[in-house]
Amino acid sequence: MPAGITNLYRSTVGRYAREGGIRSRRKDPIYDDMTVGDFAAQAFGFPPAEYTYRQEISARNKGVEKAVTAKRSMLTKKFYIAQRMGDHETMGEVLKDIIAHNNRHPTVAVTPEQIMKSVKSHMATSAKMHNGVTVNPLMQHAIMVSNMQYNKGY
Repeated sequence: MPAGITNLYRSTVGRYAREGGIRSRRKDPIYDDMTVGDFAAQAFGFPPAEYTYRQEISARNKGVEKAVTAKRSMLTKKFYIAQRMGDHETMGEVLKDIIAHNNRHPTVAVTPEQIMKSVKSHMATSAKMHNGVTVNPLMQHAIMVSNMQYNKGY
């Protein structure tokens, strides 16, 4: 349907009107305090300003969360690699970076326990690697059979 018809439908008898506002796919409320003006503006293709603002704030917050958790993960990975290679100088540098991270983000600090858990997890993953990749244990038998069939062709 053309966007104009979709907007009109959504705001009069469609999803927004039926659900009393804008909800996520899980039916969680995003903006459920829509006024008659909000419904009218939506009918003409203009989302409510408060909804747009909430979406922008949510996107910003999610971006910050992803950046901090990615940094945290990268630090523990760098520590593991340095430890595995026996590079004590890099391990010291990574520990300094972890301290800086912890000072900046104390609520998501990297603790010694988390470092050890991460190292153990990386070690377990490395032990399961074959030719540089990990294989889901549920698929190992099927892959082995497939490899045997593939190798018969040579």
